[in-house]
Amino acid sequence: MAQKLALPVKLPELETVEKQLEEIINETQGPAGEICSYMLRAGGKRLRPTLVLLSARCFADTAPPQAVTAAVAAELIHLASLIHDDIIDNAGSRHSKPSVNSRWGNKIAVLAGDNLFAKAFGLLSKSKLYNVLELMVEAIEDMCSGEIEQALDSFNAEQKEENYYRTISKKTGKLIAVCCQSGSLSSQAGEEHSLALREYGMNLGYAFQIADDILDFTGKVNVLGKPTGLDLAQGTLTLPMLNLLKNSRYSAWVKKVLQDKQFNETTRQAVVDALLESGALEEAKAVALAFSQSARSCLCKVPANIYRDTLEQLALTAVERHK
Repeated sequence: MAQKLALPVKLPELETVEKQLEEIINETQGPAGEICSYMLRAGGKRLRPTLVLLSARCFADTAPPQAVTAAVAAELIHLASLIHDDIIDNAGSRHSKPSVNSRWGNKIAVLAGDNLFAKAFGLLSKSKLYNVLELMVEAIEDMCSGEIEQALDSFNAEQKEENYYRTISKKTGKLIAVCCQSGSLSSQAGEEHSLALREYGMNLGYAFQIADDILDFTGKVNVLGKPTGLDLAQGTLTLPMLNLLKNSRYSAWVKKVLQDKQFNETTRQAVVDALLESGALEEAKAVALAFSQSARSCLCKVPANIYRDTLEQLALTAVERHK
């Protein structure tokens, strides 16, 4: 069962989303059904479905069925992307349990992820939510493009900050953005409102991902439920490392670390110490806070109610979370 977000408002539609997710997964027979069920029950906060529903409730007393369907599809897409991410990162665990790829192997894991994508597309198509389907496809295209760009920049100490921001906008920001936009569209919100929520979601995605990149260095495995230090081991330079590379005291050393590609626990701890001493982590957190503020500013165009307030709170807690 999902470890839900702590919200100041009740969203009974989330229970409907959970039931529909289980029904869709249970329809899948054989090994594919077993794997998808394992992933569904592994945990997760259901952030993306929550954003769809909250965005819908900003404009309606209850979230319409279209919003629930969009929320279910968004979570299926997210689960699929997590499976593929773990394959790319060679991650052994997810939510403190063996990852799909470590338990069934990469080939089976790829197909299981594809199966979840197909279920999301089928659900949206069957429900004739073609506008949401178009948005979700756009997000998946960007996720794939972002993964490719990130892979091509592995261990590249000369990459620019703009590359990093472009990559996280594609890998994280776009899906969160279209979740918010899809929710508002399901409640017949006007274009100005739906675009404001899309922009809110993109900024929230930036804040969330930068905070996640900080936690990759400072978090604890038993709290995060997944290995730490994966970004560095994969040669992925996130904002904390890009900040450290700009520091004249550490720049040459960091480039040597990247060149040697010897990432044991000693090296990881040395990098964490350098990030702390240089202020690179605090700089990254300040950027995350700025994106959080930008997200909240986007909400000024949305009608004032408790659901908008909850979206604002999510923007605040995205940066302060510990997992």
